[in-house]
Amino acid sequence: MKIIIRFKSGFELPITCDEFSISKSPYTGEIAEYHINGIKDNKLIFFRSEDVECIYREMTNDETN
Repeated sequence: MKIIIRFKSGFELPITCDEFSISKSPYTGEIAEYHINGIKDNKLIFFRSEDVECIYREMTNDETN
């Protein structure tokens, strides 16, 4: 799967991986933790949740049909 992390600066970081999950804090609504397994490229080490505009999954034609 391909996950895109879009930062408030406009920079987008595509990550190709097997699994991605994220959880938010029930108190603040901010990102509390994330897990990325089977990373193929662009291994993300750290990001500040306040710098992230959105995180989304890019679907392929095979996944949408």
